[in-house]
Amino acid sequence: MVLAPAAAFAFQFLKFPGRRVLLLIVVNSFVLPQQVVIIPLFALWKELGMIDNLLAVVIPYVGLSFAWAVFLVKNFFDDFPMELIEASRIDGCTPLKTFAHVVLPNSVTPMAAIGILQFLWCWNSMLLPMLYLRTDLPLTVLLARIAGSFEPNLDQQAVAAIVTTALPLLVFIVCQRFFVMGSKNRSGGKE
Repeated sequence: MVLAPAAAFAFQFLKFPGRRVLLLIVVNSFVLPQQVVIIPLFALWKELGMIDNLLAVVIPYVGLSFAWAVFLVKNFFDDFPMELIEASRIDGCTPLKTFAHVVLPNSVTPMAAIGILQFLWCWNSMLLPMLYLRTDLPLTVLLARIAGSFEPNLDQQAVAAIVTTALPLLVFIVCQRFFVMGSKNRSGGKE
């Protein structure tokens, strides 16, 4: 959630050689589906002894989501007021200070969107955990296993469904205030 705004800030506001080509590579990597990388990753994780390790699932989620997160935040920065960036340059801020003190505090909305969407996608994803994990399974995979058994345990399925639905709902309710706060900041606090 912090690296995507930093990369988007660099692509949007800093001038460096190869910026457009690098952005094009990042955007093109965002169309790479999980299904394309599961076999090479399985071979790599097996060779490294990372099968049944939580990092075997976390690393692909972070890598595959970084491109769309950069793209989302960069689109947010298209409407970012350049006056704030220019004022920070006039005040003597380096690009790092401009990012930390001006851009990052005003980027709460896209960061909350990244956090919510990434959490929901990881929470609901069953492909990578089913392939790479054996013992520490997420609740959604356990729910699928309960539902797919020969004996219909409807009481266990109902409890598991409530638990797997409650946490994403709680995350959304907690993070919803960041959207409201971001829209108030954009409109100048006028309601």
